[in-house]
Amino acid sequence: MTHLPSAQYHAEMVGVNHDNVANMVSTMFIYATLELLSFMLLAGIMKRNCGIDAFYLLAFVLQTQMPFVLSKLMLWMMFTLTFRVTHFGADLSFQFDWIAKDCNNLSCEN
Repeated sequence: MTHLPSAQYHAEMVGVNHDNVANMVSTMFIYATLELLSFMLLAGIMKRNCGIDAFYLLAFVLQTQMPFVLSKLMLWMMFTLTFRVTHFGADLSFQFDWIAKDCNNLSCEN
């Protein structure tokens, strides 16, 4: 994504260039590995304590609900990637120029 011209508008790409992109990818890989290990640990605990096979349940849901899961995943990714773009203009200072300064009762005059 660092090669794309729109990379400068993504908030998560601030400070990422061609030199340090490998460090960013390795950090995400470590996070994904920890997520996978925690899922496997949880599946093992579920199997030992409750006798429920989490991998069987996951396979069943993915087999029967694949279009629903994929549509949710794609919609979630679209929202996540598009709303992090800086030119959407999230202003958290709460100082809006379009609000009139002189407002008496219900009439506002500029």
